[in-house]
Amino acid sequence: MPRVLIVLVTAALTVMITSAIMLTRQRGPLRTPADIPASVLSEPDQGLEGITIVPFTLLDQNGRTVDQSILEGCVTIIDFIFTNCPFVCPPMSQTMAHLSAQLADTPVRFMSFSVDPERDTPESLLAFAQSYNADLDRWTFATGEAGVVEHILRRIGFELHEDRSRPIALQDGSTMMNIAHPSKLMLIDGSRRVLMLASFDEPDKVMALERRARLLATAKR
Repeated sequence: MPRVLIVLVTAALTVMITSAIMLTRQRGPLRTPADIPASVLSEPDQGLEGITIVPFTLLDQNGRTVDQSILEGCVTIIDFIFTNCPFVCPPMSQTMAHLSAQLADTPVRFMSFSVDPERDTPESLLAFAQSYNADLDRWTFATGEAGVVEHILRRIGFELHEDRSRPIALQDGSTMMNIAHPSKLMLIDGSRRVLMLASFDEPDKVMALERRARLLATAKR
């Protein structure tokens, strides 16, 4: 598929997803956070018990060292992206940006891990962050040695693999193969436990993640 067409399709998908989330917000969830016991909200969803973000050392979008301590003592929503991705990453990042705006009045943090450290330098991550108007006081973008992010994902239960059926044309005229990676947003508590996964294109789940993050974060105040 030509890159221009991919961009147009992705833009349309992003608008559709954002609109769906807003419609879900207007409609209201079947259950509000107040209806759900805090003891349930603070525990991992079924199948995620015992899964944590393993220790790591990476670089942020400013080239500064960042490690697992950035996730400790706070509620964080994370995802996994790469800056040259024309498929799921743009709408997923737009969903993250939407959540960041909705949760701006809370201490919820955001973190995006690059799955393509070979190409995603701190500089390219900074440009990517700026393209989504990311609040870099609350949203961190991380890259680093190959294998570090793979280890994080493997611990959660995901694998990266090269998708040779979807080549990506780069701006310098070269081509890379798509990197198949999870397209889920993940809610992390202050002990680095993975509490919840939500596909970016499922508005009801994104809304549930947002409300759960809000309640958990504000309960810590």
